[in-house]
Amino acid sequence: MKGPPDAEVHKHPAGNDPDPSPFKLLVMGAITFYRSFISPTQGPRCGFYPSCSTFGLQAVREYGPIQGVMMTTDRLTRCNILKGPGSDYYLLPNGKLFDPVSKNLMTEP
Repeated sequence: MKGPPDAEVHKHPAGNDPDPSPFKLLVMGAITFYRSFISPTQGPRCGFYPSCSTFGLQAVREYGPIQGVMMTTDRLTRCNILKGPGSDYYLLPNGKLFDPVSKNLMTEP
């Protein structure tokens, strides 16, 4: 009887990292702290969907702490009142600009 391929045995569902690094936990903890304690005092300010903090958590979770922080920093520099719909972003019915993590991959030309 043949068992599943090795890739299937060691595959973990998204967000269930079996061995997160201390740096990854620190970065995700900082973002979670911001979302829990600082963001509620300022109200909803992000013009993007997903919000910048959600984007940051997803980027760190999927691409690791180094690349995730760089992607989040790039996103934060683009999050301002001058941004509008165009070729890079499209407007959602709720008035937010759609900018998912998957469209912001850092690749070499």
